[in-house]
Amino acid sequence: MSTPLSPAGLDRDFACVDLETTGGNASWHRIIEIGVVEVDRDGTRREWSTLVNPGTRIPPLIEAFTGISNEMVVDAPAFEDVRRELLERLAGRVFVAHNARFDYGFIRAELGRLDLSYSARVLCTVKLSRRLFPAERHHNLDSVMARHGLDCSARHRALGDARVLADLLAKLADEVGRVRVGEAVDALLQETPLPAQLPPGLADELPELAGVYRFHGEGDALLYVGKSKNIRKRVLEHFAAGQRSAAGQRLATQVRRVDWTETAGELGALLIEARAVKSDQPLHNRRLRAGGAVWTLRLAPVAGAPSRLEATELDTLDEVARADVYGLYRDRRAATRAVEEIVRAHQLCARGLGVERGGGGGGVMRRAVRASPSRWDAAGAPASAARRPHCTTSARGSRSLRCGCGRGRTRAGSSSRSGTGAARRTCTCWMAGGTSARCGRRPTPPASTGTRCRSIQTYTVS
Repeated sequence: MSTPLSPAGLDRDFACVDLETTGGNASWHRIIEIGVVEVDRDGTRREWSTLVNPGTRIPPLIEAFTGISNEMVVDAPAFEDVRRELLERLAGRVFVAHNARFDYGFIRAELGRLDLSYSARVLCTVKLSRRLFPAERHHNLDSVMARHGLDCSARHRALGDARVLADLLAKLADEVGRVRVGEAVDALLQETPLPAQLPPGLADELPELAGVYRFHGEGDALLYVGKSKNIRKRVLEHFAAGQRSAAGQRLATQVRRVDWTETAGELGALLIEARAVKSDQPLHNRRLRAGGAVWTLRLAPVAGAPSRLEATELDTLDEVARADVYGLYRDRRAATRAVEEIVRAHQLCARGLGVERGGGGGGVMRRAVRASPSRWDAAGAPASAARRPHCTTSARGSRSLRCGCGRGRTRAGSSSRSGTGAARRTCTCWMAGGTSARCGRRPTPPASTGTRCRSIQTYTVS
């Protein structure tokens, strides 16, 4: 028999909630099933569940995943008809769910369509599991059930999963200790206090999505524009007392309104933030305002040749071109460094991308060489039995090393066979033509494929 939930952070009334929905976005998807297990502080439980008619068809994927069909919900009540009982069961209780912002957000969205509001303290059992078991890699519900020996009679059904959450709280109290679990619950329920001049429900409104947020002051003056992969987390961090600098404290006292724009990802947020800072000149965005032009990377078309990755000023691009850019950088040097890191990380041909200058027909991406070793050598020219790639210096005494595609890295100031301080060059190219080579040496990989040098051989250029 599990220990009743009683001391410390567990001395609360909980509502363990699970929903099944037509999809993952609360803005346009709908609830199709609700399950609630009320757990009183003395361990007493009460259960309630209902199917919900979403007013739209259930996608086949969701139907297969949950087992809830369109026929099952056709005569079910609409959310409007069950909202009163749902609110009565949730009233005054800590809202508990696995990935709680999903379930909490759906209920708030459905109530919002009825011009009703709902706010509660939220306990996410994913975060609770991570806090109590930081060494574990997986914290999805199936992993948590397996780790703690929990059973579910109706997985992926609302009431069945809600029962698992109630069982989990009691199980953790037994296994980990009620005091430690209570402390973890207290820490997770400790909300960052918002400035008094902001609406108390703001924390519930903020989405846990990527986007841009704006702080407005007196007279709706724009104070600050920021971006984040998680708007809610970042905005609340601004108001966390322990993380505020003097400038942050001033901002917290001046802000009167917060709004935001959700984006598909971090790049979209970066672009909107950069444009807003340049055009609207927020008072507290000094660093970006004074930073001059913002640079980005784009694939520039080249007539009769593959596109080239180039650094360019964001302000010089029109809206169409801005839809196909990669990253934002403070200056040209930072953008160029990013290109060089991409070339190294993905083993691309620097000359073919325009990063490394030189004549002789340019290069191709090494991935293309690897994909078709029988047709092309590392310099982008047709391979033949008479022409096999090998390492040669471009000139006696030169510090460059040509390996067909022109790639090579210098290690200056390192000791070598010819003496200390000589430049050392490293061959890193993909070799083709039916065999592989490493600076003139030929290992023995399968002869039918082009192969990268397995080990790196360093040579001295005298």
